[in-house]
Amino acid sequence: MKLGEAVRLLRKYRGMTLSEVANLMSDYDAGNLSKFERSELGMKPHNIDELAQTLGVNTSTLYAIAETNGKILEEAPEKLLQDYNVVTFMNNATVGPKLTGKVPLISSVQAGNWMQIKEEVLSCEATEWIHTAEKVSEKAFALKIQGDSMTNPYSRHSLPEGVLIVVDPEVIPVNRSIVVVRNDDDDSALVKQLVIEGSTKYLKPLNPQYPIIQMDDSCILVGTAINAVTELPR
Repeated sequence: MKLGEAVRLLRKYRGMTLSEVANLMSDYDAGNLSKFERSELGMKPHNIDELAQTLGVNTSTLYAIAETNGKILEEAPEKLLQDYNVVTFMNNATVGPKLTGKVPLISSVQAGNWMQIKEEVLSCEATEWIHTAEKVSEKAFALKIQGDSMTNPYSRHSLPEGVLIVVDPEVIPVNRSIVVVRNDDDDSALVKQLVIEGSTKYLKPLNPQYPIIQMDDSCILVGTAINAVTELPR
């Protein structure tokens, strides 16, 4: 099965239209996506990575669907569900050399409004640890989202209240990365999608009911969200 056919199969499996998927991608429209699914148009590697994330799977899983002629959808749907509940947000990032499989849960971060956040925490102070399959630096930590500004009622690309995000200060964000930013004026923070337009940076909520914020000198990047978990670990 060609990769485009695998994309179409997974898109149908997710119950998403061409427009819904294309609207979540940075530089792809429904027409080009349709041509790719029909193997009439190629796709660059970074677009394939973004497409896989939009459909809620890792890139390797997307290729596995093609290589198995879609059998993984029938034989291992739990793998896809796992990928769907754990979303990777960051592409082409630089990660620190020291890796760990767990990060401390240190605080909550308001999705819509500024609120206080602890910027640093000692390991001995953490009361709960979050395990993650992602490669993270020793400075990584987890935060629990509060508020609904990152909840998109029209898309599956959403970070509703209660979701845990794994944040790595060593990861360099790119356009469309999910980031945590601190307000230097009052030492508070929020989580938003970073939008880069030339030399100007914006903080964009996933919920279209909230305004886009232009970053200024008072906004200090805390870290990049590389992973989100929909439920607290039990």
